[in-house]
Amino acid sequence: MDHSVKIEFAKLQDKGRKPGNPYSHIHGYLKLEIDGRSVPDMGYWGPDDVCFNQWIAVFASIRHAVQKGLPSYKFDETEQGQPAFLFEVKPGSQIALSIVQSESGEGKDDPEWQQVTFSYAAFKAAFLEFKIHFLSEITRNAPGQLEYWTELFNR
Repeated sequence: MDHSVKIEFAKLQDKGRKPGNPYSHIHGYLKLEIDGRSVPDMGYWGPDDVCFNQWIAVFASIRHAVQKGLPSYKFDETEQGQPAFLFEVKPGSQIALSIVQSESGEGKDDPEWQQVTFSYAAFKAAFLEFKIHFLSEITRNAPGQLEYWTELFNR
């Protein structure tokens, strides 16, 4: 089964604190959707405050794990009561997402998000579409940051 995956974004907020370096740190609305269900807890203050720097790196790391034949990739901020996100590579080019307790002991397992599977092909297509649209926004708003963000996507 080829589970649907969507990555959507909006409301980009420039959180860069260095003068002359706009859009080097971005928060905003970011939604990862699997089979019509939005992955929870991606932003500490809610879905409108997701750190794009972190999550683009997470998405790139998932791609890297699959390409390198690694068994899994785990994203764990270990702060602010956030859970960890465990992406396990499964047979048949599938990925299973589980939201698990953080190493900090604060963020907890989410019983509704254990071993939620989706295809790598669907994820890869959603990631590429997200990359194209996001980099287009960067080009419009801060062309001087295009290289930084392109590099982050390509890790």
